Amino acid sequence: MNNSQNLLQGYTSVPFKYTITNHIEITALVNGKEGVFLIDTGASNSCISLNLKDDFNLICESNEDVEITGIGSNNPTGTQISHGNTLRINESIVTDFPIVLLQMDHINETLLINKANELDGVIGGDFLELTKAVIDYNTRQIFFKK
Repeated sequence: MNNSQNLLQGYTSVPFKYTITNHIEITALVNGKEGVFLIDTGASNSCISLNLKDDFNLICESNEDVEITGIGSNNPTGTQISHGNTLRINESIVTDFPIVLLQMDHINETLLINKANELDGVIGGDFLELTKAVIDYNTRQIFFKK
């Protein structure tokens, strides 16, 4: 075994593709529902479009607003957090996972203008850190700890 094989022992690999806007796109399951997500190493939290709250069975027990910055808007409105979710990418599963819900219409509109597919959400640093993710840009794979 070479050093990279030793390093990635116990990991599962997931191929990714680049969008037309040069973002990393993968498929993930949230609460058993499949969705299309961007990998964003600079996002602290994983997010899903507020419009898809019911599709992904995301429950917000209160109107707990979350203040965020970035993701294409300086003043996001209607931002909430859903606790107790399951996020699965291949064999890597995180349970009791918090997901931020926010308006992503402006992001999807920009993607559509650039002839890219709409996305359901963003996988952020919270999931990447928990799963000790390793991105191999050369082979277009992301490795997640099982």
